[in-house]
Amino acid sequence: MSRSTRIAARIAGLALAASAPLILAAGSAQASSAAAAAPDLDVTKCEVVRDYVNYGDGINWYHFNITYTNEGNAASGPFRAATQPVWSTHGVFGNGDEVREEFDSLSLAPGQSVNRHYWVTEKVVDQRTWGIFLDINNQVPDSQKNDNFCSAWVNNT
Repeated sequence: MSRSTRIAARIAGLALAASAPLILAAGSAQASSAAAAAPDLDVTKCEVVRDYVNYGDGINWYHFNITYTNEGNAASGPFRAATQPVWSTHGVFGNGDEVREEFDSLSLAPGQSVNRHYWVTEKVVDQRTWGIFLDINNQVPDSQKNDNFCSAWVNNT
C-alpha cells in the first residue's frame, strides 16, 4: 500500500469516526422523540358559576363549564368520560334528574379542546359533589393521569 493510499485510508477512517457519533445521535434523537409521542388529556377549565335568572321553578341553578384538551403530541384515541351529578335526562347511576352522565369522546388531536356545559343545582354545589373525570376506562396511554379530572375538592386547572 503506497503512502498516499495509507494517508487517504486514515483520512477516510477519521472522517467516519468523527461522523459516527453524529449518525448515532441522530438515530437516538429520532428514536426517543418517536417514543415520547403520547397524548396527554388535561381538564383545562372547570368552573361552577351561579345563574341568577329566576326560571320560576324554585331552583337556584349554576353553570358547570368544562374544557378539556389533549396537551400531548399524539392523538388520544376515543375515550369514555363522566360528569356527576349533573342535570340530565340520559345519565346513569343517578337519582331523579341529577345523575352521573357518562359519554364517549372522539379522538382528540394534539392541541384540540372540547368545551362542555352542564346545569347543576345549588344542592350539588353546596354538597360539593360535582366533577368531571376523563378516560374512566383507562383507554388513553396518558402517562400523566393526575390532571384528567376536576371536582369540587380538586381543581386541576
